[in-house]
Amino acid sequence: MLAKGIPGVRVFGSPNPVTMRANVLQITGDMSAMDKLLNTTGYNGYSPGRHREYHGVYHAPSRHYYLPPTDPTNEHIVLFRVDNCTAPKRTAESIGRDAAAVEQARSSGRSLTYQNGLSKKSGIKGHSLLFAPSEAMRLAYPHLSHLWSIGPAAAPYDVMHLFCRTSPRTCGGSSMGWFRLKGRQTRIT
Repeated sequence: MLAKGIPGVRVFGSPNPVTMRANVLQITGDMSAMDKLLNTTGYNGYSPGRHREYHGVYHAPSRHYYLPPTDPTNEHIVLFRVDNCTAPKRTAESIGRDAAAVEQARSSGRSLTYQNGLSKKSGIKGHSLLFAPSEAMRLAYPHLSHLWSIGPAAAPYDVMHLFCRTSPRTCGGSSMGWFRLKGRQTRIT
């Protein structure tokens, strides 16, 4: 309604009434809520990033993916870095392509294993009204087109959860726990 505009609004200093319009520029929420809204695998997935394409490390005992800066089995292998990041950026187009691929697999009757593999690899579970709309969504909500063109920048991460996922010591001393690597106990911090 506000994107279409509300006619007849009187604005101080203007002799004539105007049509007032409003548009969504940014969506915020905690990471779990945003993952649901954007139809992504989320911060606990193999490919968790909404802004960059990077992958986590699987921790079998907890059945979770984590994002340590270096590989826990070999500290010389850098998995993720904030400065000089070389991971490809996600765009509205790349997210739409990934969503379309998952939806195509779903509608063509591909196996659930195949569908889940596509979602896991890309981090996108399908179309989302706010992130990667289907053609039907585009037709039903044309006033959101400006939001779709913004892409991932329309849904930034909340800083608290971002730090908790990458550096658990900053979150009240909690840790990702202990697990065995090559026969010895190792603590991931």
